[in-house]
Amino acid sequence: MTSESEKWNLACRKVNTHTDQIDPNAADNIVIAWPVVFELLAKLGPKAKNATKASGLDFGCGTGGFCNALHQRAFSVTGIDFSKEMVALAQAHSPADIRYQVGGAEALPKMGQKFDAVTSIMVLQFVESLDDVAERFHGVLKPDGIALIVVVNPDFVRRCLDEGVNFKDFCSVA
Repeated sequence: MTSESEKWNLACRKVNTHTDQIDPNAADNIVIAWPVVFELLAKLGPKAKNATKASGLDFGCGTGGFCNALHQRAFSVTGIDFSKEMVALAQAHSPADIRYQVGGAEALPKMGQKFDAVTSIMVLQFVESLDDVAERFHGVLKPDGIALIVVVNPDFVRRCLDEGVNFKDFCSVA
């Protein structure tokens, strides 16, 4: 029987953003979700204070693409993911000052750091206890911090599929 961790390690190929041929399942995050998250961070998120970079935690960082994009926007970045394979790939394709950790929500209180922003893109629909994750996000956020969470709306997806909408048509990443 395949463990949860092994399943996510196998999924690593599907969500790898460091290839010339990005899978449409990963591309939708980049094309649809990322711009909205960056817009909200710019509008509502932390501002660097006293030449200190704002700190960001990406929960469910996968192969690190979003962490790299946060880093390019002058964030001090930490990524955490359940899959050791994804974390290894993220580390191999990221600047050395991006910190990565293998783990889930249970590891957040042990990080010993508070963040200006916590992001989680297309992850929480796979989490067993949303209450637990929300509590742990709250625990690692600075008092004026912001959490930005992106999840798939299953009702929207179901309606689109019923109407024959093919999600591959939404992006042309090659």
